[in-house]
Amino acid sequence: MSKSFPILDRLLSEYEIPNELWIESSKLAYEELNTPRSLACWILLNAGEFKQLLDLEFDPSLFPEWEKDRVQRDFIATELLRKFRGVPGFSDKVREEVALQKAAAAETECLKTNTRILDWTHGSGFPTGVEGTISRAKRKIIRVLQSYDLGEHLKACRWGPGSDALNKRPYVSNYHKFKSLLAGTKSVAPFVSALLEQNHLWATWLCSSEISGPISPRMTFIRGNGSLTVPKSAKTNRFICIEPGANVYLQLGLGSMIRRRLRRVGIDLNSQERNKMLALEGSESGLWATIDLSSASDTIARRLVHLLFSGHPELEVWFRVMEALRSPFTNYGSQKRPKWILNHKFSSMGNGFTFELETLIFWALSSSAAEEAGGECAAVYGDDIIVSNHVFDSVAEILRHCGFSVNNRKSYNTTPFRESCGMNAWHGYELTSYRLQQLEGLSDLYSFHNGLLRCGLKRAASYVVRRIPRKLRFYGPAGAGDGVIHCPDTATWNATPHGVEDQWYFWSLKLKSLVWKPETVTVRAYEPAILHSFSTKVPLSDHPVFTGNCWGSEGLVTLPDGRFGVGEILVSREALGLSTPALPD
Repeated sequence: MSKSFPILDRLLSEYEIPNELWIESSKLAYEELNTPRSLACWILLNAGEFKQLLDLEFDPSLFPEWEKDRVQRDFIATELLRKFRGVPGFSDKVREEVALQKAAAAETECLKTNTRILDWTHGSGFPTGVEGTISRAKRKIIRVLQSYDLGEHLKACRWGPGSDALNKRPYVSNYHKFKSLLAGTKSVAPFVSALLEQNHLWATWLCSSEISGPISPRMTFIRGNGSLTVPKSAKTNRFICIEPGANVYLQLGLGSMIRRRLRRVGIDLNSQERNKMLALEGSESGLWATIDLSSASDTIARRLVHLLFSGHPELEVWFRVMEALRSPFTNYGSQKRPKWILNHKFSSMGNGFTFELETLIFWALSSSAAEEAGGECAAVYGDDIIVSNHVFDSVAEILRHCGFSVNNRKSYNTTPFRESCGMNAWHGYELTSYRLQQLEGLSDLYSFHNGLLRCGLKRAASYVVRRIPRKLRFYGPAGAGDGVIHCPDTATWNATPHGVEDQWYFWSLKLKSLVWKPETVTVRAYEPAILHSFSTKVPLSDHPVFTGNCWGSEGLVTLPDGRFGVGEILVSREALGLSTPALPD
């Protein structure tokens, strides 16, 4: 059953995804790839040696330049099931335990880093060359951040899309978060008071009495954030933290400030294109090396941040603000039985400014080390770092001194392969891949088919489609995302993607499925209509039944009786009175 789209549950009640579907389709994919690596994958899968299959690594150094096709096929074979959470032997409990063990190991590394930096500053002194690099990095951070502005910070604050300490899914809209009481650490109370002075309505709601004098918000004070693991790969989950609402509201504002300032040095965190372009270029020219770090955000030690933000009055203000907004403790237990642990790291994934802060720190350290070695740090996006190839070792060394661990599996400087921000490049070519993640609902089957098709695996993709009942098969162009089944002949099925008369069969909601209640303005749909990732807007103003641009996330449909809102919806050509073209089998 679909967990993401409950409205499909009724439709799918008579259809269960066969357990063997992923195995048989993967075997077909390996057969189509037809390389020694894909044959090895087929043998391991057929023998049930799932751990060995997931442990396979892609080694680009084994291939000469003229074997591009084999490199592409081997890469697809190696990556196909790496993230599939349905592999036997790796339960959710096992993945969660692995993630918690990694988080504990990261905390141990942060403790070691804190102790080492304390020894540098109050004992043995810095290792050779490290102090100069740290000083250069500080100057870079000052140049980027400049002065902290409270007014700018408060204007930039916002809610995030996810859960926080008091607001759990599905009640995580801005409405629910503004309506609920605030939860936060005691250190954020002065910032909340400053926020409420600018928002009288919110202040009236949160304060226990009429406002007269200083604002005293009604808040629930908690010691820190809560721990959680979310899916990452077949073998492990990802460790994140759920921040208190007041903290994350302010953290996101601070993160936006840092993000804007990073543009001064050419780092645009709203786009990954520069990293991808340089990775592609580096794979061909060898001028650039790509560096990836293991557990990057969880190994940002508190004393490292203090070291980089000390010695200058403007930087110290930034540090005090970040220190006030971070969560000093993490609850590794439950709400009823909390287990609070003091954090040796500065912030984790879930903190609203972690991504921006880690980008700033990695850029400052990497560019400083690269310049001292006569090279350049060309791009940084989170922990994806690109530097001149000949300074790879120098940059990696300073990062290790600061407590970070270079991920050797995803860092490249000696082979013609580069990887950064999802770009996998070899000798100037982008390598295509697809990683199956889950098979829990109809949308997952669509995604599986489309991913196989993008990799050129038509037999395996056709096998997946044939396992979908015909009444659940809805076709459309690749531009519609995984809300529809893509067709092999994209040139035909993508024809005129914005004109109703020329559209192909990729709408699926029938008019008869609507339950219309004008008095309460509600609607329900039980056809296979609400699928994910469909954002194409189709103008229907000339149709007698529909008016307005009504397709896409949170679109509006107007009927003669009134208006109702829909989420993500597909409508059949039949419902629009249009003829239906012949569909592929």
